[in-house]
Amino acid sequence: MYGAASIHSELKANTLFSVHNLISDTMFNEFQLITCRNVFIYFETLLQEKILAPLHFMTEIKSLKSVVTEAVNTKKCFAVFDELFRGTNVEDALEISKTTILGLTKFSNSWFFISTHLHQLKEIIMRHDDKIGTRFIECILDNDNPVFTYKLQAGWSDLKIGQLLFEREGLDRLLAKQ
Repeated sequence: MYGAASIHSELKANTLFSVHNLISDTMFNEFQLITCRNVFIYFETLLQEKILAPLHFMTEIKSLKSVVTEAVNTKKCFAVFDELFRGTNVEDALEISKTTILGLTKFSNSWFFISTHLHQLKEIIMRHDDKIGTRFIECILDNDNPVFTYKLQAGWSDLKIGQLLFEREGLDRLLAKQ
């Protein structure tokens, strides 16, 4: 039936239904599921990005809070984080990544794996190498072509593949001409 929905009574009793303006309303404090039936097809790309960025970032923050709470409450935890705080600017991501990493070192009975491209964290992490182990997936250069060995190596990679490919494609020269 158009314009109507049927929801199981148990589900309805345990669910908060509300109207929320994705464009102008602030973020909910906590959520497990957000549904927006056919709403994004009516938005321009920039507006879609404006709406999705805080949703992604808030989900990341809530996930981290959940892991830290679990570590505090149970004293044991295992978690994998991929590119923490990519929903914000680099300076903000660097600062809160540093706070997060140094805070997580306090949980001695837990394991946390964090992948990052924030090379600025290397100096901070190396100062705490008694509590933080670093690894990277090896990449070697074969005639200036990156070749991934998919071997996990101890340490931190200083290879700048993006810059290598950027220069190899001549983008630096093309942009300098303009």
